[in-house]
Amino acid sequence: MSTEEFWHGPFDLAAAYRKAWEIGRDVRYAEEWRSGIYVKEALSVVMDHAFNKSATSTYPDAPLFSSEAEREALERERERRRTIETRDRLKAFADAFNKRFAERQGETAAARA
Repeated sequence: MSTEEFWHGPFDLAAAYRKAWEIGRDVRYAEEWRSGIYVKEALSVVMDHAFNKSATSTYPDAPLFSSEAEREALERERERRRTIETRDRLKAFADAFNKRFAERQGETAAARA
């Protein structure tokens, strides 16, 4: 706020500037807090892997603070990935089973001959 605005501007202008400053301060604090959460997550993963040989912790693969629509889209994407992984595992199992079955059929045919 300039001195001209302070002395010659509308009376409630100073209150508006004060409110804008408070909102900006609160936004900065929230950003710092969120950054701290991400740093804590990163450090916990690093420490877990450094001191635990069988560590399974991972850094979050998506933002921790997001809108409801973003969370729903992320959950749909995760479900799609799980479905693909399950399909691929099932296909690998079926291929291995069919290969063993074909080998046994070949052994049985060779034994008959």
